[in-house]
Amino acid sequence: MSARTFLLTTILLLVLNANADPKDLRPMADSGLLFTPPAGWTKTIQSGMELYQSPLLECTDHSLYTLYAFSLFASTAALQDLAAQLHKAFFKPSASYVYQDSEKRIVKGINPRGNEYLYFETPAQDIITTANDHLYQYYMVYLERRNGKVAAFILTLNPYSFTIAARPLAVNGFFYECKPLARVWEQFVASVRLPGAANTLTIDKSDLVGKWASSVHTGWSGLAGNQYAVENKQLVESLTLQEDGSFVHKLATKTPVTGSFQLQGNTLVLNNASGRNEKYTIGMESIFQFGHWKKTLLLTDNNNRSITLNQE
Repeated sequence: MSARTFLLTTILLLVLNANADPKDLRPMADSGLLFTPPAGWTKTIQSGMELYQSPLLECTDHSLYTLYAFSLFASTAALQDLAAQLHKAFFKPSASYVYQDSEKRIVKGINPRGNEYLYFETPAQDIITTANDHLYQYYMVYLERRNGKVAAFILTLNPYSFTIAARPLAVNGFFYECKPLARVWEQFVASVRLPGAANTLTIDKSDLVGKWASSVHTGWSGLAGNQYAVENKQLVESLTLQEDGSFVHKLATKTPVTGSFQLQGNTLVLNNASGRNEKYTIGMESIFQFGHWKKTLLLTDNNNRSITLNQE
C-alpha cells in the first residue's frame, strides 16, 4: 500500500465515522456497486481500492487526473455535509491560500435512476510557490446514494510543477469548464449503478411552479462610462408553470403553446389547448456557485430529447 493510498483510506474512514452514528455508517465492500471507468484511464488496485489515472488529454499537456473509487457505505447523513468533510480533509491549503467556502461549487439533485447525487469542488490552487515553480492540487468529491447506500468517488489533479507564473487552463475554474474532461466525467457518472430497487422520486407541485428558461449568450453591452457590462441574451425556450395548473411553453421562433399540466409521479404531462399531450420525465438540480444557489429543471421527452431550463 502506498503512503498516499493509506492516507486517503484512513481519512475517509475517520471523517465518515466522525460525522455519523456508527450503526448508521458501515463499509459495504463487494456489495454490488458497478461503474464503467473512463476509456483509456489506467487502472491499479491499492489495498483493495481501485484507482484510475488519466492520460494527458484534458485541456493541457500538464494535466494528470486520478479517480479513487471507494467501497459502498451506509449513511443517512446529509450528502452535502459528508462531501464537505471529505473535501476539506483531502484538500491541503498552503500559506498562500486559505480554504474559502464562497469559492466552492456544489451540484445536487436526483438523477434519472432515482438516486440522490452531489458534487463538491473548489478551483485548483497553488500549494507551493517559489520564484520559478508552481505546484497545483485539485479535489472533487462525488457522492451518489440509493436507499441509504452511498457510493463515494474522488477526482484529484495530481500535483505537478508548472514553470509559468499562471495556472494552466485546465484548472482556472471548475472541471466542467474543461470540456474534454467534462464529457469523460459525464459518461463515467452515467455508468454508476448502485444495487437495490430504484428510489421513489417525489416531486411536489410547489417545486415546479414558476418560470424556467434557457438562453444563449449574444454579447455584452453597457452605458457609456459604466464599467459594469450587461450580458445580452437571446431566449431559446421557456416554460412557465402556474399555481392554478396552467402553463405557457415558448420557443424562440414559434407561437407560444398554452394549456394545463399534471404531475404523475416523476412525469410532467402538458395538456395543450389543442388537445395534444406531451410527457416529460422530470429531474431537478440545485447548483451553488459564486455564493448563491440556482435551480435547474431537467426534462426528457419520449424521443429522449433533453431540455435544461434554469429557474428565473
